[in-house]
Amino acid sequence: MLKNLVYLFFAALMIVACNSAKKSDFVTLTVEEFDQKCPELVDQNIEISGTVVHVCKHGGKRLFLIGSDSAYRIEVTTGEKLAAFNPEMEGSEITINGKVHELRIDEAYLTQWENEVRAGTGDQESDLKVHDGAEGHEHNEGAEGQFAQIQNFRDQIKAAGSDHISLYSVIAESFKIKEN
Repeated sequence: MLKNLVYLFFAALMIVACNSAKKSDFVTLTVEEFDQKCPELVDQNIEISGTVVHVCKHGGKRLFLIGSDSAYRIEVTTGEKLAAFNPEMEGSEITINGKVHELRIDEAYLTQWENEVRAGTGDQESDLKVHDGAEGHEHNEGAEGQFAQIQNFRDQIKAAGSDHISLYSVIAESFKIKEN
């Protein structure tokens, strides 16, 4: 009997240790800190809280968070475990657990995007289009809007004096809406 209790104690200790390790694997950041630290956190697990300012209407696969300073905005996309974000989440305070993702935009990326837009029909949107979640962006998604965005990225690359620019986002594995 005592032997069984010892085994049970060690099993419980292992479960607690494993659960603690999972939580400590996440770097906790504010939205404002994300902007500064994201290049060093690519492919790492983070926990970040903020206010949902936009949920994309095209399937809910993307939302945008802001912190206390609305000048900082983070794109969050659904990971494998999440189907979609609900548009009713706009205005909610949430905490996201996910991985930092880097999208490198270079001339090859822009050329491929440009070719997809040219090959498309009407207002068809390329899968390579970069969404910023800005107010009214849904009205600027046609070919002209995409060409303008492509040129804007080319200008940014040139101004950076680099062969690319990096955009950082979070791929969400889970989220929790904060209750008021």
